[in-house]
Amino acid sequence: MATTKDIWNNPTDAIGSVANYFAEHGWKNGGTVRIEAIAPATADQEWFNDGLKPKLNMGQWRARDFSSAVELDDAEMVSLMRLEKDGKFQDWFGLHNFYVITRYNHSRLYASAVYELSAALKAKQ
Repeated sequence: MATTKDIWNNPTDAIGSVANYFAEHGWKNGGTVRIEAIAPATADQEWFNDGLKPKLNMGQWRARDFSSAVELDDAEMVSLMRLEKDGKFQDWFGLHNFYVITRYNHSRLYASAVYELSAALKAKQ
């Protein structure tokens, strides 16, 4: 007999539901979520936060004089975002798994918070 899932009162069911949603939307286990972007001073401000789905690959961003804190393959599709934290701007490249998180909630801030919380939990293990 199948058990009924209770996402409202059972944390295991709630987390499992989100994990299933991510899997159905192409989550890549062990994949990177986001990486710090290093923007040139001449960056066009319209390039930042131009949609959630990656439109350009890393090679195309490099051609615009961007780099990343961690080396990415030129073919890696990434979205460029600028977020504000503690009164300072931070530039990030969102990778495929970041986009998957935004399919659950269409907010860069939400996806970033989910990522940061998961990293903090993982660090405590």
